[in-house]
Amino acid sequence: MDLSRKTFLLKDAFNILIKAKYYQKLLVDYGDKLKIIEEQKGKKEFTHETYHRITDIKFEVAAYKRIS
Repeated sequence: MDLSRKTFLLKDAFNILIKAKYYQKLLVDYGDKLKIIEEQKGKKEFTHETYHRITDIKFEVAAYKRIS
């Protein structure tokens, strides 16, 4: 494998890692905000709709983590 190919693959892997970290932080921040909102409503658990929203972001994180 030539140097340019190795460089491309390294940059690509780094880019994917950055995206994984971004989406992981987004997931945690979003979950924390939703938790506060639900607690203010007097609920102890997320609604079914909220779980679906969180799951979409969770899949993004998992996909980028597997690729990197």
